[in-house]
Formats: sequence, structure tokens, C-alpha cells
Amino acid sequence: MVLAAQDRVVFRHALLHHAMEKTSLYESFIKSVPILQHLNDTERGRLVDALEPALFRSGDRILRQGDPADAFYFVVSGSVDITVTRTDTADSEPAEVKVNELHKGSYFGELALLTQRPRAANVYARGCVTCARLSVESFERLLGPCVPAMKDNIPDYKKQLVGALGQEAGNTHIAVDKPS
Repeated sequence: MVLAAQDRVVFRHALLHHAMEKTSLYESFIKSVPILQHLNDTERGRLVDALEPALFRSGDRILRQGDPADAFYFVVSGSVDITVTRTDTADSEPAEVKVNELHKGSYFGELALLTQRPRAANVYARGCVTCARLSVESFERLLGPCVPAMKDNIPDYKKQLVGALGQEAGNTHIAVDKPS
């Protein structure tokens, strides 16, 4: 039997190196996300500290339509599919319809946080996906300056639904209206 051991100094160095790599990766990533580019260095540092890595395999459901909002996600690598479940089909069997695909630098999960309503869509990993997850508490505390710009995007979600589901999407139970 072989037993490997590290002394405390080597272990601390390895942890510090890993933390610095994560910080560097997230800082450069945040600078590339248009909605976050106006954050100053202090705000960016707080956001980086609050982000948690989230790894998903192909086909993993990241968000489920109808669930309560618990987090906001940035796509660090890979792609995700956004779908909505239609329950108003003629055969009365629910059907999922793809409404969008997001790639590195995109974000999702903000709609439910902004509207304080259940999730409006499902999100699935398309291949291996790495996300940076921001809890609802951190979202409210750290991204206050970004909220107006995010709310301005809400009408685009409705257009995506109408494009994928047709005009009847305006009459579905999917709540994507801009909050007052």
C-alpha cells in the first residue's frame, strides 16, 4: 500500500494557486459579458467572490420551468438549450419546444429573479457545460446596477416565445411580462 502525503505549506500553496486561477478566469469572463462591463474593480471583485462553479453533463437539466428562482447563471464554457413546455397542444400531451440556444458569455435565470415569478423555461446542458452560479441573495446584493438593463431585455423573451410557439404564445401561462 502506498500513501501519499503533502505538508501544510504545499497544500496551502496549491489551494491559493487554484483560487487565483478561478479569480483570474472569472474576472476576465465578467469583463466579456456586456451587461457587466460597467462594474468597477471593487464590484467585479465582489461578484467574482460570490460566484460558484457549476458543472453539467450533456442532457442535464439545469433549470426546470415552474420552479422557484434560486440562482442566476453565466455560461463559462459550452452551450445550453432553452425550452418551454407547452401544455396547450391539441393532443393534451405536454411538449417541449426549443426557443433559444446560449453559448459562452451568455447568462440565464435572471427572468425569474427580476419578475419574482417561477422559472419561465427549462435549461439543458448541450454537451459538457461549465457555469458560474450566483445565488439569489448575491444577485440582489451585487447586481443591483445591472437590473434596469436586464429588465429592458424582458420583451425579447416574449418575442423568442412567439417565434418558437407562434402567436398563441402570447396567451400561454408563461409569465415573461415586464414587472411594474
